[in-house]
Amino acid sequence: MGVLASRDFAGAEIGFAVRPGAQSRIVLRSGFGSEAGAAAFRAEAAAQFVLWPLAASGVTPCAGLGLAVRSAEHTHGAGFLVASVGVEQAPGRTRGWYVDAAVGGGFRLLLGMRWRWFHQP
Repeated sequence: MGVLASRDFAGAEIGFAVRPGAQSRIVLRSGFGSEAGAAAFRAEAAAQFVLWPLAASGVTPCAGLGLAVRSAEHTHGAGFLVASVGVEQAPGRTRGWYVDAAVGGGFRLLLGMRWRWFHQP
């Protein structure tokens, strides 16, 4: 993950998501890294819309809104409203990559993998 702002943040994050509805997703993420040479932390909670959530191939767009907080050593923490857009590979399968870009406290770019567990009734 990288955030480009007046103080750049670079680090790694882990997240958890749940799909409460057909096209909705609630995402919680937290990451640790470096901001201006100091240890830093970033956390985010967001609601996302997935256009084709059962697609077994190809890519589907997604977009979301959420809140984030960022803090680093020797600085005050800050909260932000975050808006994101992205694409993910085959959200109807158990694994796929994603790319997500967002604004809120700077510009953020995420590249990653998602592993999915589907509830079997």
